[in-house]
Amino acid sequence: MRIGNMLVLLVVSLMAGMGQLFGQDSTAVARQFMEICNQFQHSPLQATVGITSSTNYFTGPSDTAHATMEMAIDGNRAYLRMGPIEQLSDDSVLLLVNHASRQMTLYPNKGATKQQVYMKGITWQDSSVQKFMATYTAEQSGQGSIVVGSRNLVKGTAYPTESMAVRFDQKKREPQELVQVKRKWVAVDSATYGKLSGIQEWEGKLKAVPPAIFYALKEQKVVYAYKVGHKTGVVTAAIGQRVQKDATGNFTPCKGYEGFRVVSKL
Repeated sequence: MRIGNMLVLLVVSLMAGMGQLFGQDSTAVARQFMEICNQFQHSPLQATVGITSSTNYFTGPSDTAHATMEMAIDGNRAYLRMGPIEQLSDDSVLLLVNHASRQMTLYPNKGATKQQVYMKGITWQDSSVQKFMATYTAEQSGQGSIVVGSRNLVKGTAYPTESMAVRFDQKKREPQELVQVKRKWVAVDSATYGKLSGIQEWEGKLKAVPPAIFYALKEQKVVYAYKVGHKTGVVTAAIGQRVQKDATGNFTPCKGYEGFRVVSKL
């Protein structure tokens, strides 16, 4: 059972053990990379992902944030929580619970057993190695790690628009950490340009366009820290613990969720 369409596309990728990566070309590394992306997503699964955002040039509150995602798979039941949002699913039904708006919405879960966890950096469903390699390069980088980079470069630089450095447990073949960096030019004023010009870390990351237009290469970094377990006997939350049918066949909130509005799109 795979967790269905996730509310938050967060990206994350893993790779095979070190011994399998040595001596292989980038296509072979990419193939291992994609296989491991899916391998840990099996029942039973308990996973926690800490997500921390930072940047070299602050432009808004979302640049620096932290969130925690919880995931679980138990037989035909799957669970996801991030912030005030929960997603619960089984073979036929998917339930979204918004604790902030106090609303629960039921959807049909079509093809549930073939759906996959979507997390930016973790999984691309139905991707082929060829399609992946058309967009990214992949190479082994040190023991138990791999580097993935976009083939698209930021205009006027040698920097990829996106890069990922992943670290994994070689024995368990499971993720430990992914560092994802996205890059783009952002406009800055002349004072900021002058200030950054004197900082070594900004060398090669500034651009001046006559007569007086200035840019800085913003790098948005997101670190995904994984804790993955496969313990048996861990109960995964079920849809029946959130909503139930009354005598008339309508869905109503269970005890503890009184006051939630229930919407059925089944």
